[in-house]
Amino acid sequence: MSRPNLMILTALLLTGSSIAYAYNKDHGPFPPEAKIEQIKLTELKAEPQDESKGKAVDQWRFLLPGDNGTQLLVSHEAGLFLAELTKGQTVLLKKTAFSDFDVFVGPTVYTGDLNQDGVTDFVIYSYSGGCGLASGCCSVCFVLSAGKDYRVTSVTTFWPDESNFVILNGKPCFVLTAFERLEKCRQGKSHTFWVYNLLGFKGDGMKVDNGIHPDFPKIIWYTDKPNHAETTIITDDQKKLLRESSLKNLFWTATSTPR
Repeated sequence: MSRPNLMILTALLLTGSSIAYAYNKDHGPFPPEAKIEQIKLTELKAEPQDESKGKAVDQWRFLLPGDNGTQLLVSHEAGLFLAELTKGQTVLLKKTAFSDFDVFVGPTVYTGDLNQDGVTDFVIYSYSGGCGLASGCCSVCFVLSAGKDYRVTSVTTFWPDESNFVILNGKPCFVLTAFERLEKCRQGKSHTFWVYNLLGFKGDGMKVDNGIHPDFPKIIWYTDKPNHAETTIITDDQKKLLRESSLKNLFWTATSTPR
């Protein structure tokens, strides 16, 4: 997905809009009463750092509970976040870049069987550090098992939490959240929207798979009241434009160009 349009977010903040600081859960793709099965995640805590030795780069070390020797090392070097996974002396994932957000807070790490193959996977969040609505802009790195090794897939979304990791129609997936704007809707006014797509876990990778559930892709008008319904204030052609925009440059790489 293309990097969320931070210029739009900044414009919202400058308008002083009462909804600019609202948390996106009130505009999620599922209403509160929906019974949605979730993929179980467990948060890992970073090991204490030995500050006496000093450090040339920011580093965080995470150990897998109940496992002898598996270690996830997250570092920030030259403007990039990188992940490295080892088990003893064996490298399961060589040091790989997954985000170009600046360091404002340390990464958050979770484990879970995302691709349902019986092997532990990892999820790493690194936030943009923006203000107001932009503070929810987050790079999500999926470190997925691939036999004896691991592969990285990285996307940008808003305010991810456990509710984004779901099992729909028996298939594990991640709900991707994009923020889009249209200058002229049916009423002739400009409005902003949350656009939701489904990413399916396919072995050691991910792909867009909105066919998993009939409600996706889903576009929700960003109002000042809770709203979980597909919008009716724009045309089908405008919906198509928003869906296409929400999936531009979907997967982040070190050579990606932010939007």
